[in-house]
Amino acid sequence: MRKLALAGVYLVVVASGSTAVWQVISSAGTQIYAKTPVEATMPSAPTPTGSDAPTKPSPSVSPEDGTTSTLSAKPSPHPKPTTKPTTKPKPIAQTRIWSGQPGTVVSQCSGSLITLKGANPNSGWHVEVERSPREFTVKFDQGDGGREVEVTSKCSGGAPVFEVSNDD
Repeated sequence: MRKLALAGVYLVVVASGSTAVWQVISSAGTQIYAKTPVEATMPSAPTPTGSDAPTKPSPSVSPEDGTTSTLSAKPSPHPKPTTKPTTKPKPIAQTRIWSGQPGTVVSQCSGSLITLKGANPNSGWHVEVERSPREFTVKFDQGDGGREVEVTSKCSGGAPVFEVSNDD
């Protein structure tokens, strides 16, 4: 029984450590990709438009006889507006762990969408999962009329929240 308890503690520690490291890496990545695009941060020379545009003649070559003539370049009367791409920063994903006698559940919320990152039953328990985009339920059971525990996870304020129901 002691070995089983140590194995359970080991799993919880490893899952917690892995989740913490993953969260740090995810936050760093989100912060990097949430910055403005490179072209928006690079200085650029102003582009002349309208009456400011130069009207110097540009040479052109006639393909038939190879002679060169001069054409006058006129600015467009309706210059196209320049637009910068807008990027919405992604919500920062938050991960939480539920651990109990039947096993461990790891959930992650990104905004209001939830993801099951893991459901690990302890020895003697079996696991079954029901999913939807807004919640999931992990059912732990001992089989053959044994105990059943349901762990439902939803996002609240961008973080996972667990509801547990036992058949006791």
